[in-house]
Amino acid sequence: MKPVAEEKVVLQKDSHSPDIKGGRVKIALNRLRFFVRKICNAILVFFSRERVKAFVNNHLLNKDQKDEMKALSVGLGVFMGILPIWGFQMVAGIFFAFVLRLNKVLVAVFSHISFPPMIPLIIFLSYKMGGLWLGSNAMTLSFSSEISMEVIKNNFWQYLYGSISLAIVAGLVAATITYLLLKTVKRKETSIA
Repeated sequence: MKPVAEEKVVLQKDSHSPDIKGGRVKIALNRLRFFVRKICNAILVFFSRERVKAFVNNHLLNKDQKDEMKALSVGLGVFMGILPIWGFQMVAGIFFAFVLRLNKVLVAVFSHISFPPMIPLIIFLSYKMGGLWLGSNAMTLSFSSEISMEVIKNNFWQYLYGSISLAIVAGLVAATITYLLLKTVKRKETSIA
């Protein structure tokens, strides 16, 4: 038998090798990029055109419920979403939807108007609308790093009056727009058929 010659294996270092400076960072970034893609893909699949279309057909264009009830459901959802009962908006909205026999799904969906990117706008508009109620006693909004309990106490009533007013106005506007859109869609359906 011939002796087997030992082969030397030369390992080449690539950019993913942890021995190279910054290699671990690149691996971590690649993994992060992979997970971000997976999350974005899952979100896009969840909000696919077919699912949105199915939701609209099942809840907004449902022929079993009157358009007035659907519009009131959307209006109540927007009203509850702006009302300053942070953390209880959806629960209170669904409770009132049960009491008033409205579409619970529409109320729950439209009560999410106060998602994080919208909260600063809602607070600002509430504060400005409260200034209309207080007239000459209204305070001007100043942005500073010095926020204290005294500042919050001085501005609370203006914000509270304004947020309730904004909730009522936004709820009425949302209900009216929804009602008009539903009537327009039904008019188009009957003219096509």
